[in-house]
Amino acid sequence: MGKQVNFYMIEQDEAEFLDFALDHPDTVILGSPSLNPEPLVLDGLPQDRSAVYWRDEVLLWKPGYPLFIQPTVMKAGPHAGQKLFFVDELRSSVVQFVRSILLPEENLLTRGRIWADMRRLEGDHFVYKGQEFERWYDTMAAWIRKRYRKIGERSPYFYIGPQAYEWYQAGGRLQPR
Repeated sequence: MGKQVNFYMIEQDEAEFLDFALDHPDTVILGSPSLNPEPLVLDGLPQDRSAVYWRDEVLLWKPGYPLFIQPTVMKAGPHAGQKLFFVDELRSSVVQFVRSILLPEENLLTRGRIWADMRRLEGDHFVYKGQEFERWYDTMAAWIRKRYRKIGERSPYFYIGPQAYEWYQAGGRLQPR
């Protein structure tokens, strides 16, 4: 079963979180999918829609942790008939970072999250991805929980970054739970 922390972040919150996450030795940002079977290491968060990988979701990974790439022939869309290479998030030791998206025309901020599965299926049984990987995820989750304001009256709680909270207090709307 996976672990997750749901949040609302705007650009400055996101930058501070990523500074923290990338300060861990060897941590990189991956885009998925890719046109090549090698992991697509990004220099930073995508600012615009890419022709291939998604702007709204990236993966945090430490080279040396298991990474499984799944080739998939696309059935529809702009890459129909083309082979793209996806990181298998369930099997790989990666932390999914789904970004909050600010929709200015609606004055709305969407939810984001960090998520990771602590086990992967190998054959007919689940295998623990390891204490080091789980501690790495827990460090990022704790950083958010410590610095962000908890919102919501009961589980699941959401956390809101300081700058996102200022935006919200000034009349911004949060995507409903």
